[in-house]
Amino acid sequence: MSKTRVLARSSRVAKVKVTDEIIESLRQDIVAGRFRRGDRMSSEQQLATDYGVSQPTMREALRALEMIGLVEVRHGSGTYVSGHGRQALGSALLTLLQLEGVTLLQVQAVRKILGIESAALAAKTATDEQLQAIESTLDSLDQLAEVTESEDLYQRLLAHQEALSSASNHPLICTLEIFLSKLMVSLQTELIETRRVSFLRARIEKVQPLRRTIFRAISSHSPELARSEMDKYCEAIRKAFEADPLLKKARLSDPHLIKSVGRFCLLYTSPSPRDGLLSRMPSSA
Repeated sequence: MSKTRVLARSSRVAKVKVTDEIIESLRQDIVAGRFRRGDRMSSEQQLATDYGVSQPTMREALRALEMIGLVEVRHGSGTYVSGHGRQALGSALLTLLQLEGVTLLQVQAVRKILGIESAALAAKTATDEQLQAIESTLDSLDQLAEVTESEDLYQRLLAHQEALSSASNHPLICTLEIFLSKLMVSLQTELIETRRVSFLRARIEKVQPLRRTIFRAISSHSPELARSEMDKYCEAIRKAFEADPLLKKARLSDPHLIKSVGRFCLLYTSPSPRDGLLSRMPSSA
């Protein structure tokens, strides 16, 4: 059945913009794997012919797909499948959090819920390779004495979080955990940028023993112990936020944070070496 016929039939069922139908049809093709990441799609003209629409209509549909991170339009080269769905996640979720006036403490509360379940899953499913990755990041966090840049501190912290989250082998929890962790680091960077590196180092080092106990629980394949230790860790983080006036009252909708959140969204949705994180999870996940 041709694309033209599909669109004609669906348009009789409901009054939906043709552009929206094309977007949904191509989206389904991408998520179903009919177009794979890196594939060069047919030309705009050919796609327009296939769908029985004008080139401007097809161009509008491709731009929409590019906005949500599913394709990349390279001028002079063509349209390629990118499959970076986190762009849609980042933009939509950040908008929701800001419109609802969510606080940093509320973000941390959700992180706690996800973190506890993630740790328990990691205790059940983590591979030897994933355990080694977690331990490697912990070793890095043990060696902060000579670190002189706050960015380095945060990068080590995020590397540990990504290793821990990916060990859950749960794609959705992993994606949300990493998103919220990076958001929290971004906001903290903005809020306490004037504080000395020694202050940030001390804050990270203070809860390092708790990170180690979480790792031991995961390594011993004890889900309930992992839950308990992660709960203690998240509670320690919450108390640190509660004791800090700047962090305690911060809302994502605060005028001085809106630009910071916007910058975070651009950085989060940009391709990185870890884009293949979820695809590298064991197939049994």
